[in-house]
Amino acid sequence: MRLTASTLVTRSQWTAQRWKNGAGLTHEIWRWRESASPAGLEHFDLRLSVAELEGAQPFSLFPGYDRALIPLEDSALTLELHGIEAPIIRHRPFHFAGEVVACTRGLGRASDLNVMSWRARGAARVEVGPTHAPPEPGPLRKLAIFALEPATVRDGEGDALELAAHDTLIQLDHRRAANYAASAPVVWIWF
Repeated sequence: MRLTASTLVTRSQWTAQRWKNGAGLTHEIWRWRESASPAGLEHFDLRLSVAELEGAQPFSLFPGYDRALIPLEDSALTLELHGIEAPIIRHRPFHFAGEVVACTRGLGRASDLNVMSWRARGAARVEVGPTHAPPEPGPLRKLAIFALEPATVRDGEGDALELAAHDTLIQLDHRRAANYAASAPVVWIWF
């Protein structure tokens, strides 16, 4: 594997922590902060995590951030946003602002990929499923690829990497963050 300037984060490297509001548990995959961004433990420009959902739970508020939740399995739970309940369906994303009150309703369990991006830096673009990286305007974007199932990921130069389910490949070299392809559906996160 060459995949220059890339980082692979496996499930064994995740860091477990309580939600900001203490209501649930999340497993942080990766956090990014530009050097020019505000310092502090609570600040990040992009954060990827897998949250565990169990029963009715209020979500933590993150004013100033945009969120994308991608359920990793079907669930009997529903997600309530803006007073509307929607079923939690495997790989069907939810996008909402971090200051919006959201919660789960019902009984059951689920887990989801949680992508949070600081709005002042620019929202992350999150797409689920295509096996080729969607074209991204602008030459200075970075890319994270979250494997929904085992997949082989190839870059534009033909280098390949085998990802297990829920492995994350992070490409910080914007010159190499284009022309990726995957052998199975993944989550593409441009930031």
